[in-house]
Amino acid sequence: MNDSNDILGLVRPLLKGWPVLLLCIIAALSLGYLSVRKSKATYQASVSIRIQDKESQVNEVVKNIEMFSSTGALMTEIEVLRSRYLVGRALDNLDFRVCYYRKARSGMAETYHRSPFRIEYAFSDSNWMDHMFTFQYAENETLSLHAEKDDTPVNIEGKLGDTLSGAGFWVRILRAEASEGKNPAPFTPDEYGFEVFSRRRLITQYTGKDLLVKMLDKEIPILKIYMNHDVPKKAQLFANALAEAYISEYINNKKEAAYKTLAFIDQEIERVSADLRSSELALESYKRNNKLLDLSLIADAEIKKSAQLELQRIALQMERTQISQVERYLREDIRDSKPVPDYGSVQDPVFRDRLSRLGQLQTQRREFLLKYTDIHPSVKALDEEMVVLRKDLLESIERTLKTQDAQIGELQAPIDENDVRLNMLPEAERQLVSLKRQFALNERAYDFLMNKRAEAAIGAAATISFHKILEPATEPKEPINSLKKVILAISGFMGFLTGAVGLFFRHYLRNAVYSTGQIAEHLDLPLLGIAHRSPAAGNMIPQDFINIASRITSLTHKGLVAVCSGESASGKTFVTRQLAHTLRGLGYKVLIADADFHHPELHLLPPQALSPGLSEFSEGSPAAACIRAGQIDVMPAGSCGRLAAALFQQGNIAARLKELLDRYDFVIADSPRLDIGDDSMPLLREADLCVVVARSDHSRMKTLIALQERFTRYGITSGGIVLNRPREKSSRNLLTRLESA
Repeated sequence: MNDSNDILGLVRPLLKGWPVLLLCIIAALSLGYLSVRKSKATYQASVSIRIQDKESQVNEVVKNIEMFSSTGALMTEIEVLRSRYLVGRALDNLDFRVCYYRKARSGMAETYHRSPFRIEYAFSDSNWMDHMFTFQYAENETLSLHAEKDDTPVNIEGKLGDTLSGAGFWVRILRAEASEGKNPAPFTPDEYGFEVFSRRRLITQYTGKDLLVKMLDKEIPILKIYMNHDVPKKAQLFANALAEAYISEYINNKKEAAYKTLAFIDQEIERVSADLRSSELALESYKRNNKLLDLSLIADAEIKKSAQLELQRIALQMERTQISQVERYLREDIRDSKPVPDYGSVQDPVFRDRLSRLGQLQTQRREFLLKYTDIHPSVKALDEEMVVLRKDLLESIERTLKTQDAQIGELQAPIDENDVRLNMLPEAERQLVSLKRQFALNERAYDFLMNKRAEAAIGAAATISFHKILEPATEPKEPINSLKKVILAISGFMGFLTGAVGLFFRHYLRNAVYSTGQIAEHLDLPLLGIAHRSPAAGNMIPQDFINIASRITSLTHKGLVAVCSGESASGKTFVTRQLAHTLRGLGYKVLIADADFHHPELHLLPPQALSPGLSEFSEGSPAAACIRAGQIDVMPAGSCGRLAAALFQQGNIAARLKELLDRYDFVIADSPRLDIGDDSMPLLREADLCVVVARSDHSRMKTLIALQERFTRYGITSGGIVLNRPREKSSRNLLTRLESA
């Protein structure tokens, strides 16, 4: 097949089915327009937060305070920001509990600070929460309130400012007043609504897909909070409130840890202070009684070294004590959400991060248990993660405790050696060294604890955070889904694509004949011609049929021509009539015989009775009525009293028609369609020429191939194809010109 036929094969289904294509595009554009019109505009606000911004201009002492240290694990912080607990903290600072609505084209639209009214309410039945209340407001300030709960409607009439009471609630609707940040619209007659949300429902609304927390890069500790809402002001306020709640919660957690550490250190200081006072009194008393003023340099150096070693051991023991407390906590059932013991002295950042993650999981589990049971998949997933985390922590604790025991053991050897050297001193000096060492040890322990207490006190009083809001949210001006032209363009394209796919599917599934190239490629029957146009009125004879008639006369100078088709609506009767007119115009005597006993039609133009006709003539009737249609004689089908199969099997039809060739040059028989059966095969076999009519874009190629096989089976060798095309509009005329070229 050449290139032009390939191009035609692609273009033809679209041009032929342009009405379907246009209908699909219009339908898709209509749906797109309705979608744009009905959908609510969505606005997006965003906040940027830098995690653990230790480069901010704060005091160096505060930077190094243990209370403010953080691992800055971004994935952990993302989960914290998206947690129901933190979202609830943010919503507690916003006036989102009551939503105000006004009827709009797309339904009830929220008005927020533009609401022309406000409400006062009380619910003795909490089930009324999360239900929409609507009311009609009239010019005389009358109200008609409507609500529905458990399929039970409630209707209350009243005036503006009246207390409207129902079973389990009362509501008072008042005119809104302008205030800071609020600019109420005029309260005109219309339909309005309001809804009071429960805290659980409100948190659920703001923890769904509209809240998105993302990190800009794994290497850059910056998080972005995105909030989508159909009210731009709410998107801005919530995004900023969530970021501020995150910073505030960070400070509160650090302060809480500082208070716990402060309480622990105070207990230790009280004990060490008592020991210090006791050792100081003992030292002074010994010096006074033995009249000793000071120690030798060697003894003094040994005391300082011993005190330093003891302080290292005390620090390790304090950390070991806290880790042991955490270990005992982890050995118990951590699902009861008891707070994690203080671990401020623990230096390992990975260990601290895992304990922080455990606390977050406990918080999340408490939130889930407000909605689900212990056997819910979400709760089970949390429990499994907590079990794995606890196992990792216990293994880490076991390794840490072994390491600390080894370090404490290593410190014991130099401490013992120092004690031996001190024992070698004279008795009086040795006693003084022992007392002074005890005093120095208590003094340094006291100083160490006081330094830690100072850090903890600063942490408890500080209101700074290393987390910083880099870019607060601003009120968005344009909705993120306002691409109306793009949506309509995509809708139109999808409509075109849907229609094109449907047309191509139908075209290739049907595998209809549309070009002479197909006929030459798949069939052995010769092409007699193409009928591009319908016949014109009067005596005008189309050139197409002149060409077809010339081809027929070249094959048989005169004789019986049987016109058949493989399926209905191929134009068989039309081709029969037009071919007869064309031959008559060329000077031949022509008779049309209606041999289509199943669906006789030739007698209808002009209207005549069916009998007598071909059926009577084939059975031996000496004469049969012929209809004079212009200059053409037409023999109708007759009464068809017998079945068509019986008439054809009788075998006299072809012979009787050939008897008429003494008076006519051509007898053209309009034969039955071959998809009905093989009734007409005796007629076709005896005919001088069989003309098969195939209609472009209608007749199926597999039907024509099957028809050719039947011709071969019945020994029919004289035949040809006429490709029929009815009158075509502009798109089809374009195809005609392309194919002619």
